[in-house]
Amino acid sequence: KIYPSVISIGILSMGAQNVVPTIWLYLGRDVRRTRRAILAGSLMPLVTYFVWETVILGSGIDDAMATAAGTGNTAAAMIGGSGDGAVLVQNLIQVFS
Repeated sequence: KIYPSVISIGILSMGAQNVVPTIWLYLGRDVRRTRRAILAGSLMPLVTYFVWETVILGSGIDDAMATAAGTGNTAAAMIGGSGDGAVLVQNLIQVFS
């Protein structure tokens, strides 16, 4: 059985392999600059993800989730709140749970 996530990773790996020669040509066939560009391009999403996780995990959402669980509210209700977007958020949470 092949899972969809495996297929998407395979397609991405086949499509991304030609990026290195393209960057190499863009940078005037300079190997050192190409390595730096690839390293910087790889580190930027990593740093962004790290900052995002630090902000989210440090924002006190754990306290809000504990309060919601203590009062019997679901996480979907707490995150969705009320209004037009609430139903959409609650449905998305249920789909991906």
